[in-house]
Amino acid sequence: MASVIVALGITFLMGVVYKIITEREEAQSELKVLAQITAINSQPALLFKDKLAAEEILAALSPNSDIVSAEITTASGEVLARKKMDQGISAEGGQLTTYVSQLLRRLLAEGGCEMVEHTVTLNGEVLGKVAIESVMLAVWLEIIAAIIASIVATGLAVILSLLLIRNMLDDILKPIAHLSESASKLAKSKQYSQRVPRLADDELGELTDQFNQMLNEVERRDKDLLAQNSALENEVKNRTQVITQSMEEMRSLMDSMAEGAYGVDADGNCKFVNAAFLRILGYTSAEEILGKNVHALIHHSHAQDKRYPMADCKIMTTCMQNKPLHATDEVFWRKDNTPVPVEYWSQPMLVDGVVKGVTTTFVDISERKQSEAELKVAATAFEAQESMMVMDAGRIILRVNKAFTEITGYAADEVIGKSGSLFRSGREDENYYQQMWSAIDQQGFWQGEVWNRRKNGTIYPGKISISAVKNQQGDITHYVSTLTDITKTKAAEQEIRNLAFFDSLTGLPNRRLLLDRLSQALTFSARSGREGALLFIDLDHFKTLNDTMGHAVGDMLLQQIAARLSASVREGDTVARLGGDEFVVMLEDLSEHAVEAAAQTEAIGEKILQALAQPYQLEAHEHHSTASIGATLFNDHEADIDELLKQADIAMYQAKKAGRNTLRFFDPEMQASINTRAALEAELRKALERQQFKLHYQLQVDAAGQPVGAEALIRWQHPSQGLVSPYHFIPLAEETGLIIPIGEWVLNTACQQLHAWQQRTGTQHLTLSINVSAKQFRQPDFVQVIQQAVSQHQINPAYLKLELTESMLLEHMAQTI
Repeated sequence: MASVIVALGITFLMGVVYKIITEREEAQSELKVLAQITAINSQPALLFKDKLAAEEILAALSPNSDIVSAEITTASGEVLARKKMDQGISAEGGQLTTYVSQLLRRLLAEGGCEMVEHTVTLNGEVLGKVAIESVMLAVWLEIIAAIIASIVATGLAVILSLLLIRNMLDDILKPIAHLSESASKLAKSKQYSQRVPRLADDELGELTDQFNQMLNEVERRDKDLLAQNSALENEVKNRTQVITQSMEEMRSLMDSMAEGAYGVDADGNCKFVNAAFLRILGYTSAEEILGKNVHALIHHSHAQDKRYPMADCKIMTTCMQNKPLHATDEVFWRKDNTPVPVEYWSQPMLVDGVVKGVTTTFVDISERKQSEAELKVAATAFEAQESMMVMDAGRIILRVNKAFTEITGYAADEVIGKSGSLFRSGREDENYYQQMWSAIDQQGFWQGEVWNRRKNGTIYPGKISISAVKNQQGDITHYVSTLTDITKTKAAEQEIRNLAFFDSLTGLPNRRLLLDRLSQALTFSARSGREGALLFIDLDHFKTLNDTMGHAVGDMLLQQIAARLSASVREGDTVARLGGDEFVVMLEDLSEHAVEAAAQTEAIGEKILQALAQPYQLEAHEHHSTASIGATLFNDHEADIDELLKQADIAMYQAKKAGRNTLRFFDPEMQASINTRAALEAELRKALERQQFKLHYQLQVDAAGQPVGAEALIRWQHPSQGLVSPYHFIPLAEETGLIIPIGEWVLNTACQQLHAWQQRTGTQHLTLSINVSAKQFRQPDFVQVIQQAVSQHQINPAYLKLELTESMLLEHMAQTI
């Protein structure tokens, strides 16, 4: 329909344009001819300037209804005659035509007129000019008539098309509307047993059949869903009863707990509390807590009412990351806003692997805290046999013990209330003590030697350890000082030096001095709680240097090693030479925490490894050397010194096994591993004697899945441990050399099996692969052993495969070839 209307419009517009162009051209042509005739007639009038004659010539143009005006001008431009035509509208066209003509005149104005001029000449001389103005009214009337006719024709075409389309749509939409109405009723009533009648045999009829078929499937699925829903409702009802019963039992269990317990959702809002929670924190009912933010109620501040924002809450942040939390010293707040010290445990609540909240249990540790506070000062000050002194945060003496009086000569009442600086001898300057107290305030501990003055004025050397006692907020409340009169120790040290307690080659302490210092370090470590460490250092391939360049060069290397070791450790640490190329470094005053102490030890060990790995200048030769270091920590004064050295030695051998030029820590599992290894070696020898090994066969197939052979895999059938994997005993067999007789047993057992296969038609074609160890391969009689097994068991050697590792082939290339 739109296409028809557009086509009619385009045709009409093209006709109008054509009509305007042709009519204008025709009118102009006629006017030019009329102007030419009028010019010829005007020659006498212009020649004699006869105005009357000129006006008569113009009057002759009046019968032409299209001419609006005309004029004759002389060559100088003077108007000789002008005539404006009185063109009245003819009454023959009727009133409507008259009205339309007048309307067109007003609308077109000058735009509907054509002006034609013609020059009047006589014998080549210009006499003047004739101008005629004509109106195009008749042309525009014809155009309007054409437009009206086109509009009428288009309207009739549109009306006829609409009537035709309506009849066609009635035939198409009536069945679709019926189908839609039926579907809507079915959807609202959900009575899927109804069916839509077929109204036509065309595509709509096919659609109706498909719709009814869909209803059949929907009806069937609806019945299935109703049945499943009924079953689910019964299941939910049963599970609800079980859950309700379980929740009641859980509630009873929680209320019987001595520990307080509560749970929060992911936003920190309380989901449940138990009776102990209410009792410990002073609440009367759970309704006071449920649904509220637990952090804001009971966990909003640290001790001393220091605010604890929820964003920093360890219970929420740590547990929402799915990590359990145990805090041994925290503060919860009671309903009356008084603090209660607690120890608590938090666990994330998981639903389908997603954290939905946190459960927390806690206990009131008020009594424990009070006891700890009372015992901390008492135990620190008086449980030792050494001289003890307790000062407050201002370093004013609060208490001293009997050993203090024996060493200093001051009675308790003579020093209590006085400054701890009372005993200074004056040998150390003020800067020394400032550094000492700065270290105590920053690190919490200081140990060193100080010259003190007794009451009688004598000066003596003392070894002092000062520990800072801090409260929960980390503020220092007391200082505890221990004093040891080391006058005898100093004398003994001098005696030790006189007895040559130092290595003559390197100038380092020898084994005897090391043991003495280690004994003191163990005592100090037990008293202070701080860890110490032993580093057992053995040079890599030192024997090669001695054998190739002589012992004198080796001694030069040892001296340079000693210097580098001394430069690599801290002041106060001990570097000793045990003998040969073995050195020991003893570290003291490490962290109180084993993990941190291990990290400090590792850092020093790495520094030593880097220092020892630098090139050495041995006379005219540049030499490179590395070391293997074994480390062990200690903090127990009852620890056996020889056992510590043995542990460090074991760790050193672990470093060598790891590839040398590295550091390894001793672990109790190392010793257990060594014991287990020895027992396993003995068991392995018995297994070989008692024929406890067996071969299992791993089938090998081709691309079509047909068997082509097998690989022999050794297993140990232990009488008590069952089947033992080769992963556990083959490496030990390699190290101990037992792999050679085990390999020969595997070879003979495999050949025996291959002989059995070659006697049967179905297995004659199968190959058998066995693994050959590096040690077995490098035996001088390896070839003879293989030949003997092949000959003894009478097998075709083409079906026996020996599997060798690539790394084994690359070593000792010539011998391997």
